[in-house]
Amino acid sequence: MEQNAPFATIDGFGPPEGFKVGWHVTRDKVGLRYMSWGEDVARARAGHCRGTLVLTHGRTEFIEKYYEVIDELLSRGFAVFTFDWRGQGLSWRPLDDRFKGHVRDFKDHVEDMREMLDTHVTPNFPGPYFSMSHSMGGHANLRIAHDLPHAFDAMIFSAPMWGIQLGKGLILALTLAVARLNMLLGRAEAYVLGGAEQGISDEPFEGNKVTNDPSRFKRCMDLLRAMPDLGLGAPTYEFFDVSWMSMGMARQPDYLAGIKTPLLVACGAEEQIVDNEAIAQMMPHLANGELVMVPESQHEILMEKDDARAVFWAAFDGFMMDR
Repeated sequence: MEQNAPFATIDGFGPPEGFKVGWHVTRDKVGLRYMSWGEDVARARAGHCRGTLVLTHGRTEFIEKYYEVIDELLSRGFAVFTFDWRGQGLSWRPLDDRFKGHVRDFKDHVEDMREMLDTHVTPNFPGPYFSMSHSMGGHANLRIAHDLPHAFDAMIFSAPMWGIQLGKGLILALTLAVARLNMLLGRAEAYVLGGAEQGISDEPFEGNKVTNDPSRFKRCMDLLRAMPDLGLGAPTYEFFDVSWMSMGMARQPDYLAGIKTPLLVACGAEEQIVDNEAIAQMMPHLANGELVMVPESQHEILMEKDDARAVFWAAFDGFMMDR
């Protein structure tokens, strides 16, 4: 076990056995934390190895939150490689206030994935290669599917950030106008209106918009209390602006038509954060896209109650059956 990067555990919840954890330094001198489970671990767990799955997370998320999911992937015979996106988890943060959720260009995420694949995954892990991503990671991975068309043999998306619920009509226009005004006023790195450094560890379960499962919600908060540096607060105006423009580009029919990789897209029927309607409108433009709705699920499908998670895993197993 290689331990040259820190990681968090809580009572009864830690990384599956056989992991390696370390740092990758990117082309622009950014440190990204990664964790991996190799072919030997998958074979020990499942008796065989079906290839390698690269797992990436949503905004505010981090490797530790996905220990349970990684365990389920290993039990299915997949080697696993995962990393914290730049700007969150224990990877490099771009601003002095580390709790500001900030992204300067989603191209950086595409290039970070390219480096992780070229440096760590393809030289050391067996193919075929798959990706699974959640929320903001799902937007980055849509761009990866377009810009790196041969990177993955198939891709799975959980509640991808292909659109955001911001209201319609006047409300949407005002929201966009406020963001643009703050950008023009030089406040790109300020928290969005009403935002602060408060992280999920301070939020009550009641009324949350991510999961119906109190135990998994509490588990995430416990991890953040165990290692507060994992936390992330509200996004900045630049994050909002960059995300909105990037989503607008990626939902164009011509852009989507260029994506040929088989995609499985799972959406929660009780979603309150990303825009399921926008996702549904995009699906017909994807040559090999499959959409599944998960009943009784909010945004974090993989952190939901067992019945909702079972719907996701059944869809996953069916999609991956012959791959």
